[in-house]
Amino acid sequence: VKSALYKLNIIDSNSAYNVRVACPTEYREFDSHKGGMLEVDTYIPNSDAESNFKAICNNFQPIITEEKIVRGEIDSEFSSSDVYANFDRLLTELNSNNQVERFDIAKGRVFKFNTKDFNSTLSISVYPYRGGSKLVYAFRYNYNVKANGTTSFRIDEIEKAKDYIRSIVNS
Repeated sequence: VKSALYKLNIIDSNSAYNVRVACPTEYREFDSHKGGMLEVDTYIPNSDAESNFKAICNNFQPIITEEKIVRGEIDSEFSSSDVYANFDRLLTELNSNNQVERFDIAKGRVFKFNTKDFNSTLSISVYPYRGGSKLVYAFRYNYNVKANGTTSFRIDEIEKAKDYIRSIVNS
Protein backbone atom coordinates (compact mmCIF):
# COMPACT_ATOMS: atom_id res chain seq x y z
CA VAL A 1 0.00 0.00 0.00
CA LYS A 2 1.37 3.40 -0.99
CA SER A 3 0.29 6.73 0.38
CA ALA A 4 1.14 10.35 -0.18
CA LEU A 5 0.49 13.56 1.68
CA TYR A 6 -1.39 16.30 -0.14
CA LYS A 7 -0.53 19.67 1.36
CA LEU A 8 -3.53 21.97 1.73
CA ASN A 9 -3.53 25.74 1.87
CA ILE A 10 -6.89 27.00 3.18
CA ILE A 11 -7.78 30.66 2.74
CA ASP A 12 -10.82 32.09 4.55
CA SER A 13 -12.45 34.74 2.34
CA ASN A 14 -15.48 35.96 4.30
CA SER A 15 -18.26 33.77 2.88
CA ALA A 16 -16.19 30.87 1.49
CA TYR A 17 -13.06 28.83 2.01
CA ASN A 18 -10.59 28.52 -0.85
CA VAL A 19 -8.63 25.25 -0.67
CA ARG A 20 -5.46 24.78 -2.72
CA VAL A 21 -3.98 21.31 -3.00
CA ALA A 22 -0.28 20.80 -3.76
CA CYS A 23 0.94 17.62 -5.42
CA PRO A 24 2.81 15.31 -3.04
CA THR A 25 6.60 15.27 -3.05
CA GLU A 26 7.01 12.31 -0.69
CA TYR A 27 5.60 8.85 -0.45
CA ARG A 28 5.37 5.90 1.93
CA GLU A 29 4.97 2.19 1.24
CA PHE A 30 3.30 0.58 4.23
CA ASP A 31 4.02 -3.02 3.22
CA SER A 32 7.77 -2.50 2.96
CA HIS A 33 8.07 0.49 5.35
CA LYS A 34 9.97 2.40 2.68
CA GLY A 35 9.64 6.11 2.25
CA GLY A 36 11.37 8.92 0.52
CA MET A 37 11.37 12.12 -1.40
CA LEU A 38 10.55 12.25 -5.08
CA GLU A 39 10.80 14.80 -7.80
CA VAL A 40 7.48 16.54 -8.39
CA ASP A 41 5.16 14.69 -10.81
CA THR A 42 7.03 11.37 -10.58
CA TYR A 43 5.01 9.60 -7.91
CA ILE A 44 1.39 9.76 -9.01
CA PRO A 45 0.23 9.77 -12.63
CA ASN A 46 -2.19 12.57 -13.49
CA SER A 47 -5.10 10.15 -13.95
CA ASP A 48 -4.55 8.75 -10.42
CA ALA A 49 -4.25 12.24 -8.94
CA GLU A 50 -7.49 13.26 -10.67
CA SER A 51 -9.26 10.19 -9.35
CA ASN A 52 -7.88 10.90 -5.84
CA PHE A 53 -9.11 14.50 -5.97
CA LYS A 54 -12.57 13.36 -7.05
CA ALA A 55 -12.69 10.88 -4.18
CA ILE A 56 -11.46 13.51 -1.74
CA CYS A 57 -14.00 16.09 -2.93
CA ASN A 58 -16.90 13.64 -2.93
CA ASN A 59 -16.07 12.32 0.53
CA PHE A 60 -14.63 15.49 2.04
CA GLN A 61 -16.29 16.35 5.34
CA PRO A 62 -14.30 19.24 6.79
CA ILE A 63 -14.80 20.37 10.35
CA ILE A 64 -14.04 24.03 10.89
CA THR A 65 -13.28 25.24 14.41
CA GLU A 66 -14.59 28.70 15.19
CA GLU A 67 -14.28 30.92 18.24
CA LYS A 68 -16.77 33.40 19.68
CA ILE A 69 -15.68 35.93 22.27
CA VAL A 70 -18.54 36.41 24.71
CA ARG A 71 -18.50 39.75 26.54
CA GLY A 72 -20.79 41.21 29.13
CA GLU A 73 -21.33 43.42 32.14
CA ILE A 74 -23.07 42.70 35.42
CA ASP A 75 -24.04 45.30 38.01
CA SER A 76 -23.97 44.15 41.62
CA GLU A 77 -25.10 45.58 44.93
CA PHE A 78 -21.92 44.18 46.51
CA SER A 79 -18.61 46.05 46.67
CA SER A 80 -15.97 45.50 44.01
CA SER A 81 -13.70 43.92 46.64
CA ASP A 82 -16.42 41.42 47.60
CA VAL A 83 -17.18 40.50 43.97
CA TYR A 84 -13.49 40.15 43.16
CA ALA A 85 -12.97 37.97 46.24
CA ASN A 86 -15.79 35.64 45.09
CA PHE A 87 -14.00 34.98 41.79
CA ASP A 88 -10.66 34.59 43.56
CA ARG A 89 -12.24 32.09 45.98
CA LEU A 90 -14.25 30.02 43.47
CA LEU A 91 -12.08 29.96 40.33
CA THR A 92 -8.43 29.15 39.65
CA GLU A 93 -6.29 32.10 38.68
CA LEU A 94 -4.31 31.76 35.44
CA ASN A 95 -1.79 34.56 35.70
CA SER A 96 -0.27 35.48 39.03
CA ASN A 97 1.77 38.42 37.68
CA ASN A 98 -1.14 40.80 38.23
CA GLN A 99 -0.88 41.93 41.84
CA VAL A 100 -4.06 43.52 43.14
CA GLU A 101 -3.56 45.92 46.01
CA ARG A 102 -6.07 46.39 48.79
CA PHE A 103 -7.17 49.87 47.68
CA ASP A 104 -7.05 49.42 43.88
CA ILE A 105 -10.12 50.96 42.28
CA ALA A 106 -10.19 48.53 39.33
CA LYS A 107 -9.40 44.89 39.95
CA GLY A 108 -8.80 42.48 37.11
CA ARG A 109 -7.57 38.98 36.52
CA VAL A 110 -7.78 35.95 34.23
CA PHE A 111 -9.17 32.67 35.56
CA LYS A 112 -9.67 29.13 34.33
CA PHE A 113 -13.32 28.91 33.39
CA ASN A 114 -14.51 25.32 33.26
CA THR A 115 -18.17 24.43 33.06
CA LYS A 116 -19.69 21.01 32.46
CA ASP A 117 -20.15 22.01 28.78
CA PHE A 118 -16.77 23.54 27.88
CA ASN A 119 -13.39 24.74 29.16
CA SER A 120 -12.16 28.27 28.60
CA THR A 121 -10.56 31.27 30.26
CA LEU A 122 -12.47 34.12 31.87
CA SER A 123 -11.10 37.66 32.00
CA ILE A 124 -12.70 39.95 34.55
CA SER A 125 -12.44 43.55 35.67
CA VAL A 126 -14.40 44.81 38.67
CA TYR A 127 -15.04 48.49 39.39
CA PRO A 128 -16.90 50.40 42.09
CA TYR A 129 -20.20 51.52 40.57
CA ARG A 130 -23.13 53.46 42.09
CA GLY A 131 -22.81 52.16 45.63
CA GLY A 132 -22.03 48.63 44.44
CA SER A 133 -19.85 47.35 41.63
CA LYS A 134 -19.73 46.55 37.93
CA LEU A 135 -18.13 43.41 36.56
CA VAL A 136 -16.90 43.45 32.96
CA TYR A 137 -16.07 39.98 31.63
CA ALA A 138 -15.04 38.11 28.50
CA PHE A 139 -14.56 34.42 27.70
CA ARG A 140 -13.90 32.31 24.63
CA TYR A 141 -16.45 29.85 23.34
CA ASN A 142 -15.08 27.38 20.76
CA TYR A 143 -17.37 25.39 18.49
CA ASN A 144 -17.24 23.34 15.29
CA VAL A 145 -19.05 23.75 11.99
CA LYS A 146 -19.36 20.67 9.79
CA ALA A 147 -19.69 20.47 6.01
CA ASN A 148 -23.26 19.20 6.30
CA GLY A 149 -24.28 22.47 7.98
CA THR A 150 -24.48 21.22 11.55
CA THR A 151 -22.67 22.96 14.36
CA SER A 152 -21.71 22.33 17.96
CA PHE A 153 -22.63 25.96 18.79
CA ARG A 154 -25.19 25.97 21.58
CA ILE A 155 -26.58 29.27 22.82
CA ASP A 156 -27.84 27.50 25.95
CA GLU A 157 -24.22 26.63 26.88
CA ILE A 158 -23.32 30.32 26.64
CA GLU A 159 -26.37 31.32 28.69
CA LYS A 160 -25.48 28.74 31.38
CA ALA A 161 -21.95 30.16 31.48
CA LYS A 162 -23.35 33.68 31.92
CA ASP A 163 -25.64 32.40 34.70
CA TYR A 164 -22.61 30.82 36.38
CA ILE A 165 -20.76 34.15 36.24
CA ARG A 166 -23.83 35.92 37.72
CA SER A 167 -23.97 33.35 40.52
CA ILE A 168 -20.32 34.02 41.38
CA VAL A 169 -20.96 37.78 41.43
CA ASN A 170 -23.87 37.32 43.85
CA SER A 171 -22.45 34.53 46.05
